[in-house]
Amino acid sequence: MRKIVMAFWVLSCLPAGARGELRLWSPAFQPGAPLLVEYTAQGANVSPPLSWSNAPRGTVGYLLICTDTDAPSGAFTHWVCANIPASVHELPRGSQAYVQGKNDFGKTGYGGPDPPKGKVHHYHFRLLALSSQPKLSAHPTRAEALKAVGPFTLGETDLVGVYSR
Repeated sequence: MRKIVMAFWVLSCLPAGARGELRLWSPAFQPGAPLLVEYTAQGANVSPPLSWSNAPRGTVGYLLICTDTDAPSGAFTHWVCANIPASVHELPRGSQAYVQGKNDFGKTGYGGPDPPKGKVHHYHFRLLALSSQPKLSAHPTRAEALKAVGPFTLGETDLVGVYSR
């Protein structure tokens, strides 16, 4: 019993990432920091590089979605990237690999931030670890992808960048 209590105490003192929680980061921006213009519609309009670690046991793949939660019309999808294999732990700058879904600009792949002038917008890069890679249409929307992966989601994490014009 004493060993179990001691092990729990040691684990509870570890930082979140060390406890095995799914972790997402970018070498291009810190959590809560501004996105560089090159990752927006005013710049090169390419996706930022992303890396992750600590996938839950049983992960066979990932789904990545980028959403602006401050859009005037409600959550606005900038990117759906699906069927990422479990062996992959990063997407390079401008990645167009794997299944590229339809964004709310009506295009396939990444569509960088392009908010109305004024208010700061928050861009959530959400990574879901999946126990199965469900069949998706060739270019799924965010709603289609989330519905398909719902029963297979083992864990998720969120990295937020901000941008304003």
